[in-house]
Amino acid sequence: MNACEEKIIFLGADHTPCLDFTKGGCTFCEACASACPSDVLSLTCKDQKALHVKAQIDILSCMAWHQSLCNSCLDACEPRAILFLGLFRPHVEMDVCTGCGMCVSICPSSAILIKEEVKV
Repeated sequence: MNACEEKIIFLGADHTPCLDFTKGGCTFCEACASACPSDVLSLTCKDQKALHVKAQIDILSCMAWHQSLCNSCLDACEPRAILFLGLFRPHVEMDVCTGCGMCVSICPSSAILIKEEVKV
């Protein structure tokens, strides 16, 4: 947990490591995997195909979906996975999203969550 430069790792109720994206996002520096004494974290997190979590926008909570000018998530998204229809109605391009969570803490209405991607 101390190796995380973003300080987003904490111990859950069952004493397993969890990520708190309300504090920031993952930079994929892999310091946590290198420091893990149990060797249970993968050093391949930069491999996009290995990622199974993605950002999702709750359109009922999102200010931009309700005609307010807000593009905080757009500015925070380094891979540019969040696209807007004009100035409003943002959506996440799932094939571009890395699941880093940088968009979560920056959202003023807490409208973005990181969820496990459902493969069909």
